[in-house]
Amino acid sequence: LVAQLALTAFQNWRADAGVQWDPQSSETERALVEVQYHPAPDRVVNVGYRFERGIYEEAALATAALQGQGPVCGTPVTPSCNVEQVEVSSAWPIGRSWSIFARGVYSLADHEALERFAGFEYRACCWSLRLGARRYVGARPTTSTARTGPQDTGIWLQLELTGLASVGSASDVSLAQEIPGYTSTEANSRSLLGPR
Repeated sequence: LVAQLALTAFQNWRADAGVQWDPQSSETERALVEVQYHPAPDRVVNVGYRFERGIYEEAALATAALQGQGPVCGTPVTPSCNVEQVEVSSAWPIGRSWSIFARGVYSLADHEALERFAGFEYRACCWSLRLGARRYVGARPTTSTARTGPQDTGIWLQLELTGLASVGSASDVSLAQEIPGYTSTEANSRSLLGPR
C-alpha cells in the first residue's frame, strides 16, 4: 500500500510525505518526509528524512558470495540492511552580491556523513563566480562488511559571464539539482526575459 501527502498550507512552506507499507509483513518498506521553506527563488532551506528497508541486502549478499564470505544481511532483513538518512540543504543570500549554499546527507544507520557540500557565490553586474567543495562517497564498499565506500573530495570553481548569448546549459544547473527549489537570480532573470 502506498500513500502520499503534499501540503502547501502556509505561505513559503511546503511539506511532502510518503509511505509504502507491506500488509503481509506489517512493516514499512519505504518512507519519505520533506519540509521546505522557500521565501524567494534564491532563498531556500530543505530538511528531509528517507527510510528504505533491505536496500543493502542484495548488494551485501552478492559481495559476500564473490569474496567467499557469509552474508552480512540475512533473511529476515536485519536493521543493518536498511537505509535511514537525514538530508539538509540550503541556499541563501548574505548580502547584495554574496550567497552561500550547503548540503549534507547523514546516514543514521551508519552514523556517518555520506555527503557534505558547501560553497559561495559572488555576483557582479556582468559576471558571477562560484566556489564550492564536496566530500562524498565515491566508490562501492571494498568488503562485504562495509556499507559505504571510501570518500572523495572535490573542489570546483565556476566563472560565468552574464549578458552574453548563452550556449549550452547554465552553470547553475548543478546547484539546482543539489538544492531542491533553488534558482539563482540570473536564471530567474533569464526565464523572465525568455529565450535569446
